[in-house]
Amino acid sequence: MKNNRKLLGTFVFALLFMYPMVACGQNNGTKDVNNNDTNNVYAAGSYKLGNKEIACYWKNGTRTDLAVPENAIEASASGGIAVQGNKVYVSGFYSIDEKATACYWVNGERIDLTVPSGATTSNTNGIAILGNKVYVIGTYSIDIDKDINKWKACYWIDGTRTDLPVPAGTIGSIARVITIVGNNIYIAGSYWDDNKGTFFYWINGKITDLAIPAGPCRRGSGPYFNSPSGITVQENKVNISGNYLTPTPDGNANKMTPFYWSNGTRTDLYDDTFTVTTGIAVQGNNLYIIGYDIGKRMPCYWANGDRHYLDDFSQANSIVVQKDKVYIAGSNQGNTASYSVNGIRTDLNVPLGTRSSYASCITVVTK
Repeated sequence: MKNNRKLLGTFVFALLFMYPMVACGQNNGTKDVNNNDTNNVYAAGSYKLGNKEIACYWKNGTRTDLAVPENAIEASASGGIAVQGNKVYVSGFYSIDEKATACYWVNGERIDLTVPSGATTSNTNGIAILGNKVYVIGTYSIDIDKDINKWKACYWIDGTRTDLPVPAGTIGSIARVITIVGNNIYIAGSYWDDNKGTFFYWINGKITDLAIPAGPCRRGSGPYFNSPSGITVQENKVNISGNYLTPTPDGNANKMTPFYWSNGTRTDLYDDTFTVTTGIAVQGNNLYIIGYDIGKRMPCYWANGDRHYLDDFSQANSIVVQKDKVYIAGSNQGNTASYSVNGIRTDLNVPLGTRSSYASCITVVTK
């Protein structure tokens, strides 16, 4: 599943001071919290302890920390999580001296991902498995100022990097979400020039641009705006959630519109000033989208277009539906990593003294 906290949260929530820098209550037990579920629930994210952010994942509530170099002060498993057989794959990054390095872990063993010589930063946004091959999507930058507007979208297959093709004149691009259905690989992202951002999705090497309203669509701060947030495919129908940013008629403010595409047809979800989506899932004829109402400072979800608020959470980052169960990962009002199953929340295990934690992505596997 993909992650939105590091990309969306770093800008939006930090801008609005959504993360208080105080210790909060945590669930510190080690007992499996999911014995009554017919699925194994895996979530990935990180927690802040002292002056470090530590990458981890949870299986049924039991936490596993992920190894990084000793001098890394920040690490996150915010990219994504996938499970195949007895192997757990998690993607993310770690930072040393303000330089982020994209990586993924297989059963806890870290693999750093290659970038061009001179790259100043790199990150991952998703992971998926096809046969014995590991697909990771992400970005890197060779800009000396680490300008997020100059990121380059790419993907790695078993660690070998390929840049996603974009039109001439593109300043920056990002690969945001990935899913694999059958033998087909779907990636959604965006690219931008000085004037506007353009959405795209990519199927087995072919890129298709996705329409947003005509007119001056603001690029904003690169990938934080005009970007997909989730992708799911059911019966050959490609569903993508996202957000686009436009100036108000007087040009003095910005307007964020959450929406989704279904096979290229866009549906706007709500006409708020600043509301964003963070993920999408489909089960049968039911379409679920999660997001965040920045005006109300509250996570929310849409079920077939009707919006509901998640007053038990401070952020909702990832959603998956398995039969009649809806799983949402994020953090609770005390900024502790959590997930819910059909609205019943479980707080995830973190060490005593943890300042904050979050689950950025979730996946479930039948026991």
